[in-house]
Amino acid sequence: MAMIIAGVAAVVIAGVVFLLWQQNQTAEKERIAREAQAKVQAEAAAKLEAQRREELEKAQAEAARLKAQAEQQATLAAEREKLIQTEKEKAEAAQRALASAPGVISITSDPVGAEVSVDGTTPQATPATITNVKPGLRKVTVSLQGYSTFEQLVEVKGAQTVDLGSINLQRVYGSFMLRSEPADAEYAVFAADKADGPALRTGRTPGSVDNLLPGDYVVKFTRPGLLPTTEYASITGKDVVDVNSTFILGGVSLTSNPAGAAVRMNGEYLGVTPIVRPELQPGSANFEFTLPNHEPQRLAGEITNKDTLRLHAEMLHVDRIAKAAEVKSAPKILQTSRPVIPANLGVIKGEVVISVVVTRQGTIRDIRVEKSDNPALTEPCLKAVSQWKFGPAISKSGQPVNMRISVPFRIDVKPQEISPDDSNMPIHMRN
Repeated sequence: MAMIIAGVAAVVIAGVVFLLWQQNQTAEKERIAREAQAKVQAEAAAKLEAQRREELEKAQAEAARLKAQAEQQATLAAEREKLIQTEKEKAEAAQRALASAPGVISITSDPVGAEVSVDGTTPQATPATITNVKPGLRKVTVSLQGYSTFEQLVEVKGAQTVDLGSINLQRVYGSFMLRSEPADAEYAVFAADKADGPALRTGRTPGSVDNLLPGDYVVKFTRPGLLPTTEYASITGKDVVDVNSTFILGGVSLTSNPAGAAVRMNGEYLGVTPIVRPELQPGSANFEFTLPNHEPQRLAGEITNKDTLRLHAEMLHVDRIAKAAEVKSAPKILQTSRPVIPANLGVIKGEVVISVVVTRQGTIRDIRVEKSDNPALTEPCLKAVSQWKFGPAISKSGQPVNMRISVPFRIDVKPQEISPDDSNMPIHMRN
């Protein structure tokens, strides 16, 4: 029994041991399976993490690339916008410069040789190309003696040429109304510079002569039994001029241009021109012609009882620009001012000729640059001349008159060495 029990116990023990072994084998297998599964899962997770990291790195790289691209595009856009703005500013500046650039006016006339000026500037002879015309509305004037003056407003645009083509100037004519005392005298009209040549027109008084060009004329009257008479007249435009002559033996016939001058003979008032005085005492006579705003004229002659003393006075306007032949003394320099040459110009040389009108009051006006071969010297010389003081020119009749003179500056020195001789500064009178 004990053996049986021992055998049964041994079997049970063996079964239990087997069962435990089998359980251990199963648990080991499960452990191994779990470890394998865990390993597979870990490897899968690692692979997934690697993939995630790789995709993250790719995404970050793509984001960095896109950011760099965006920044580059923004930089390019900014540079392009800046370039566009710069080009726009350049274009606007160019347009402004173009709009303010001087223009050109081209013009000719029929006939040619007329004087054309823009806004009263120094005239040029046609055909003319006038440069440096300031943009805007400009007044063009074309004039020629014997023709109507042409005027036109012209719009000048920057850096453009306005071609006015050929301007047909219209002739102007005047007329003479010719009378004599007594009437029925023969007259002959001559150009003043051809008084000894063929007559332009002839006829009998009273009469008229039409279609006369502007200019100075001599009219000679003759009548049987009387001494010939000569009258002087001028045509200035579309006007009718009375030319009267009186045949008188003895006495005086006094005329002036313009008419209306007051005349004194030997201090006695005779009247205003034209004057005919048939009953005067023979002898030497001095005549003084005066007219407001004109220089007085003094003429002398011999009055006889056989002939009429005929005197004609050309009255010179006090505001005219006198010619060199009309003056007794040129303007005198009373005070000068030296040109101030900027120090940054260094050694400099050149010649600048400035002309001014010295008025009869001693002031200066109408300053012009006649010559400048070094533009850097022009402005200093202009400023210097504008501060000069002058005494006026004196006409041969002793009256102060306006006169244009030229003042040359010859400069070949260093700055601050400009030193014109104040006492012997050369000036040139202008005709």
